[in-house]
Amino acid sequence: MPSPRALASLLLATLLAGCAGVPLYQPPGDDQPVAVVTVSDQAAGQGGEGRWPATAAVFAVDGVRVAEQGGAQQVRLSAGQHSLRVFADHGGRLRFGTLECRFDAAANYAITISQGNGEHAYQAVLGKAGSGVVPILDETTF
Repeated sequence: MPSPRALASLLLATLLAGCAGVPLYQPPGDDQPVAVVTVSDQAAGQGGEGRWPATAAVFAVDGVRVAEQGGAQQVRLSAGQHSLRVFADHGGRLRFGTLECRFDAAANYAITISQGNGEHAYQAVLGKAGSGVVPILDETTF
């Protein structure tokens, strides 16, 4: 029977091998009209101080991670319906939320992540980027 140390090493090697094969999101090519989504982190200045750096980003597009570690402040999408999984971590309060929308090509969108209320640490609001009053396309608390 293998020692506990050998079993732990085998388990760790198996986990690392599984993570190495995770496919990452591939944005549309430069020759295609795309929607650009940018994350604005408003929660960082709202009392989220702690040992960890403040972070808010897009974690996955349609269930596919955008980066091996963390996320991206900006993603490019083809036109059509997409699901964006966002995360925020301020002072060790890591949470995930999901936003869905039908995105238009050649349009800019903004996700604003701010501090939530009650049991939800954060709120994410998706709208078209630009000046003036912007209608909310989707929102979530997480």
